Amino acid sequence: ACGPRQRVSEDSSGGSPNDSSTKQAAAKTLEAHLQSRRQPPGLRIASGDAACRSPAGGGVNSVRLDANNLLAELQQRSRPAPGGGSLAAPRLPPPPPMPASGAASGSSQSSPPLPPPPPSSATGDLSLSATGTAPSRCRRAPSAVTHCGIRGLIQFLHLSEAVENEQLFREPCSIGPPKHLLEEMAAVHTPESLVALLGRYSSTVVAHAAKLYLKNSAWPVIPGGLTKSLTSAVDLKQTDRRGEAQRLASLLASLPQEAHGTLRELCALLGDLPAKSSLLAYTFGPILIHLDPSMLTDPRVMVAMTKNANLVVQVFIDFHHVVFGA
Repeated sequence: ACGPRQRVSEDSSGGSPNDSSTKQAAAKTLEAHLQSRRQPPGLRIASGDAACRSPAGGGVNSVRLDANNLLAELQQRSRPAPGGGSLAAPRLPPPPPMPASGAASGSSQSSPPLPPPPPSSATGDLSLSATGTAPSRCRRAPSAVTHCGIRGLIQFLHLSEAVENEQLFREPCSIGPPKHLLEEMAAVHTPESLVALLGRYSSTVVAHAAKLYLKNSAWPVIPGGLTKSLTSAVDLKQTDRRGEAQRLASLLASLPQEAHGTLRELCALLGDLPAKSSLLAYTFGPILIHLDPSMLTDPRVMVAMTKNANLVVQVFIDFHHVVFGA
């Protein structure tokens, strides 16, 4: 008589412990199923027993509430937003394409070609020197160049705008263009052809060609036999430079006519340059007056003769009209 009523009483009191364990196991299964689905951004699903129990120990009712809330939030996120949009996380823009790198990328595309280098000057056209200066031009009629060779080269410089350049013989220049110019001058036999040739070169190259010739020529303008006499004709302690110029003029009278004329042309050019004669003499002293190595065994003698050689050239420049005549 008490059987059915007892079962009803047990159902109304919450069920037996076995039924409660079964319901908790079902809740865990539901939780595992929900975690296996893709978890939308911003949602968090508790794990373990904490998902099966509410803070108040509500049992399976709290699990059902959590599951219902989760399904409601999933449905809310899947609904289209006003205006046709979606509440899902916005997509990031695609990354920029990687540049092709040849064999590493496996692509047949190649990088765009580099712009071609600027055209270089022809080997035979050395009208621009390493300093980038323009070709030299005669200020007066080219017919004023009356000689070939080194004397005509000096005349050309004297007639060009180079005479206004204070640094003419001291500007840097590589050895190649002046040497090439001297090689071409060997095939020139008229002043007109020489002017045309020199007009292709800068004044810096022409000036260095003159220095190169005077220094290395087998026929120096001032022969070595006059070196000792010239250096002895001047004295750094003396102040009578005009008297020294007269003594030097008498010594130069023994020079061949062509050598005498070349030296006169050169000293006239140096005298018309805006640079100081002492600086020019420092450059051309060792070039024009070759000191015999046998005279330079004593360092004191070497220093004294070097200074005197520079002084000789300075007197040539400062007293040109006395040494060489009007």
